[in-house]
Amino acid sequence: MGMKINNQEEYWVITLCSRGPDIPNTARAIEMKATYLTLISSHQFTGLDHEDPYTHLSTLYELTATMGFEERDKEVVYLRLFPFSLAGKAKKTS
Repeated sequence: MGMKINNQEEYWVITLCSRGPDIPNTARAIEMKATYLTLISSHQFTGLDHEDPYTHLSTLYELTATMGFEERDKEVVYLRLFPFSLAGKAKKTS
């Protein structure tokens, strides 16, 4: 039985969850401190019915914005930390 996709944003959330994002290469080394992983892991999205994926993405974006990375590195950091923000059925791959 196929999954019903309601809109374009939901399509991208499902796509990112199921196959992982394409992370841009960067010539700069970006350090991912353990505290960042702990922070992101404490705000995980599990895919339960009462959870809102859009709120999760917004929260994740806000958290990564407070980590002090340069503007040009924020998207790379966001994409690298995104898989750590998922748990349960949201983390399962097809």
